[in-house]
Amino acid sequence: MCGKRLGRLLKEQTMLFNCDIQTGFMKHLYKGEHIVNTARQMVQTAGVMNLPILVTEQNVKVFGNTVPELSNDFPKNLIQYYEKSSFSMINEQTEAFLKANSERKSVILYGAEAHVCVQQTCLDLLDRGYEVHLLTDGITSINSLDRTTAFERMRDAGAFLTTFQSVVFELMKSHTSPDFKKMLPIIKLKTTEDRLGHL
Repeated sequence: MCGKRLGRLLKEQTMLFNCDIQTGFMKHLYKGEHIVNTARQMVQTAGVMNLPILVTEQNVKVFGNTVPELSNDFPKNLIQYYEKSSFSMINEQTEAFLKANSERKSVILYGAEAHVCVQQTCLDLLDRGYEVHLLTDGITSINSLDRTTAFERMRDAGAFLTTFQSVVFELMKSHTSPDFKKMLPIIKLKTTEDRLGHL
């Protein structure tokens, strides 16, 4: 086990990256409605656990703003919004967010598209020394093959594949966590099986 990366998640070291979940794009994605459900759960989790969220929107004139199911639930004190032209969420605009959360080195990443913006963000984060946790029930592409291939590449590069329920239970550690009772209604919104299914 010596030297093996385990990818442990700790609340005080974790932040969320909400990638391009926009109104004009969801209808084109493979099971796009399911990543909205997962993203909504993550947004609500952030409010309970006090996790900062980086939210990006790609080419708003074409793809619209973030879907209202999320924007209506965003904990305003934890959110940093950026409209971006780069595919990656990591660019000159987002440096301020990273610096403001420099003690947090674990990123839970979800959104669209798996093989473009999510993948490029993931690789940029890994290159900077962050641990990246990819929500397989919260990431998709227009084409399901692009989605599965992107997961394989990102995992090979060093990212961890996981799910919404897996990360929230790891962040809580125990049913004695002060967050546990508040999290139960959020966990019950949807089950993993209701979402994207197998890779």
